[in-house]
Amino acid sequence: MNKKLLWDSILQQAISGKLVPQLDTEPAVEQIGPDPAPDEVPFELPEKWKWVNLDRTGSFSSGYTPSQEQILGQGDIPFFKVAQMNLKGNEKYLRLTPTFLNTPRKIFEAGTIVFPKLGGAILTNKRRILAQKSVVDTNTAGFLPTKDVLSLEYAYAFLSTLDFGQYARGTAVPALDLSKVKKIWLPLPPLAEQRRIVAKLEEIKPLVDQFGEAYDKLSELEADFPRKLKSSILQAAMQGKLVPQLDSEPAVEQIGPAPAPDEVLFKLPEKWKWVKLKTIGQIIGGGTPSSAVAEYWDKPTINWITSADLRDNKGIFIYSGARSISQLGLQKSSAKLFPAGTVIYTTRGACIGDVAVAALESCTNQGCKSFVPDTAHITSLWGYYALKHAAPFIRRLSSGTTFAEISGKRFSEIAIPLPPLEEQRRIVERIEQLFAEVDKMSACKAP
Repeated sequence: MNKKLLWDSILQQAISGKLVPQLDTEPAVEQIGPDPAPDEVPFELPEKWKWVNLDRTGSFSSGYTPSQEQILGQGDIPFFKVAQMNLKGNEKYLRLTPTFLNTPRKIFEAGTIVFPKLGGAILTNKRRILAQKSVVDTNTAGFLPTKDVLSLEYAYAFLSTLDFGQYARGTAVPALDLSKVKKIWLPLPPLAEQRRIVAKLEEIKPLVDQFGEAYDKLSELEADFPRKLKSSILQAAMQGKLVPQLDSEPAVEQIGPAPAPDEVLFKLPEKWKWVKLKTIGQIIGGGTPSSAVAEYWDKPTINWITSADLRDNKGIFIYSGARSISQLGLQKSSAKLFPAGTVIYTTRGACIGDVAVAALESCTNQGCKSFVPDTAHITSLWGYYALKHAAPFIRRLSSGTTFAEISGKRFSEIAIPLPPLEEQRRIVERIEQLFAEVDKMSACKAP
């Protein structure tokens, strides 16, 4: 239950007579107007309460919009539009506005509860209280409680429980049917009990706010927990802590020069080695055929993948991009064809670090670099997870004034941990098992 649901539940208890006790010393409410039929009211009231039509406890008014010439940047009477209900500082009482009037033809009294009556804003169910004499626009209506019958704060609490969408007519531009709103049945307690209910609500509200803050923090933690857990799993995998090392598996031989100490991130198991991408595969750049030449794009037969496609891709494998190119487009651009199993990596812009494995023979635009693994040393999936893990480090290496970028040469120098081939496969299998469990936990989380 979030903050809003909790507060709505408390308000419902308040207007049902369940928030404070009824006192023998307080007189019963006299019936004002007709009694409701049994099927017109949603619950039973305490003995001293009465169901009363809303318009028997106060008056309704509609706003108006003055001419542009009458609206001033400063003046005696504040003028509020529906939009001003959204301003910071106007969350309950309307105080702040950039517009004023000096000689309005209609004034709403301080203590009027105002709400949208025209357009989609009706469905937001906003209620605000005028802090002083004011004017509201034609899209707004107001309710002024009769003081010796209905307290302002109790009326505000009750109106806050209503869904005015139920009282709107029209679909293109909804309009609040005030004739129906006026006949809404209000549960009316004795005036002194109204004040006690309001006092209890004011006592509870800070606690509800504290709950809301804690709930929001917990929700943020829960939302981020799967990502952080997967990151921890990946870290353990890259450090050789996810599966045991087996004596039966041979040690990896150093391929190419060993990276310098400042090029590696952590210590590896005995049989592993740090290797640079260029020593265990081929780095391929990308390109974009000219959009001015239709033949490069007509009759497309070749997968052409961009950094935007990688951003939008949800799985490990990517099967195609949003567009494809022709054989001629491939020949006349710097795009290069690579085989299925190639690891594609975004190396330009805000999405540096997005990665996927090509499921089919493809090429890319210049926003990507592609790593074609030498399968004698590394599997595609190990390359995928190693580069995914290295993303924060790679982003720090990026440079550029217009946009960040990793050059092909710099990308080829990236060092990754390399276990024996069979261990790579066992680790990948374990990663995928654990990631599936994390996804399952996320899917089962209570709303």
